[in-house]
Amino acid sequence: MFVNAYCAWVRVVAISLLEPMHNASKVRTNFVTAAQFPEPLLPECASVYMACFNGEPWNEAWTIASALERFSEAEKQGADFICACEAETGKVIGIAIGVPNGAPCFNEDSRAFLEERNVPANAYYIADVAVVQSARGQHVGLELTKCLVSCAFKRQREIGRRGYEAQAEGCLYGAQLPLLPNLIQGDGIISRTLPTNDAMLAIFHNLKFRDIGVRPEETGGKVSDRVYLHHPTLLDW
Repeated sequence: MFVNAYCAWVRVVAISLLEPMHNASKVRTNFVTAAQFPEPLLPECASVYMACFNGEPWNEAWTIASALERFSEAEKQGADFICACEAETGKVIGIAIGVPNGAPCFNEDSRAFLEERNVPANAYYIADVAVVQSARGQHVGLELTKCLVSCAFKRQREIGRRGYEAQAEGCLYGAQLPLLPNLIQGDGIISRTLPTNDAMLAIFHNLKFRDIGVRPEETGGKVSDRVYLHHPTLLDW
């Protein structure tokens, strides 16, 4: 049932193959949209997720079943799902998940941690970026993360457009509407990763995220520190 429902919920950045001048990965990679994503690849995506997060530096305890449940939870949150496949073989080499409203992904202590740093927990949340061992070091993770940043920008830009249209309509009819913030900038983007995950930290810093602090988290049956990161503006995208 979940596999059959997959294409109904998945929403990804509207590009199926990045042009060479924009695709910095060192392997020929297709970034697949919902319309092109074959349903049989879903278990392969779960296998990639499990292999990635059960290995270094995460050392968690995922199974295929729990990874599929993780995808199901993302479904309920209206997630953006990006899948990277080798152009020649079609083999899945990486996946990424972004959640439009990150608040449900954080417990009360995590939300308080963010609020203390003036970062809204309901910002776009880059939840997961997973790349198979054989494709690491070839900028696949960078391209997956850039796809999610583009998704966040497009979502917040659309919110801004609709908000300004609503405000303009209200003014026409004499309604007293509060001034809207700069919704092109929106709430920015947040993410978190291990302090020892040098590859992802380098990707985030390359994309102008800033570190906002470290706190212990429980993920995949294991408690360990997480570096929280925030991209405060999308104006560069």
